[in-house]
Amino acid sequence: MPRNQTMMFNYLFSNMAIAHAIPADDPSRVARYDTIVQANLNWFFTTVCTTPIIRAIPRTTGLTRCLARRERAPKRVNGMWNGFYRLWVSGRYQFPTSKMLPFAITLVDVMTLGPNSYSGRVDGTSGSGHAVHTTTIHQGWLLLSDLRPDAYHSMMTANLPTRGSTGNLSSYNRSLFVKHRRSLGQ
Repeated sequence: MPRNQTMMFNYLFSNMAIAHAIPADDPSRVARYDTIVQANLNWFFTTVCTTPIIRAIPRTTGLTRCLARRERAPKRVNGMWNGFYRLWVSGRYQFPTSKMLPFAITLVDVMTLGPNSYSGRVDGTSGSGHAVHTTTIHQGWLLLSDLRPDAYHSMMTANLPTRGSTGNLSSYNRSLFVKHRRSLGQ
């Protein structure tokens, strides 16, 4: 099963665990769902992504070596939003911030080619179709501003106007989520 689809299932199992944990109606089911998610996270970070996290060096972060070098950026958005980021934010799993940093490093130091200029692939290159060069950040990647406060403003203004209003509800929603986390100091 593709990694991004595995992460979507993880998010589903995590939601079900939370749904049963709140009313405390089935502790064994909560434990089973959490075990599935943790096992998948462990698998990814010990089998798929074993490259040690390194300081940002353009075009050679740990994440770009973990993913296919020419992976299209939009494909990773689903894995990011529905999987890794939500699981990390939930705090339910052994999933330290150091495991999320390569995602943010990849976006900011590899995929960002200049002001309002982003590659269509995670290795900093672009192509055609879904791998085309963009002037905005794919909305799912905006959450990574949570991990790169130094890039927060440039990431948010890439997708949202500095004045007026926007019809881009997905980007607006994610910007409010990160803004709220920043206000809490998380």
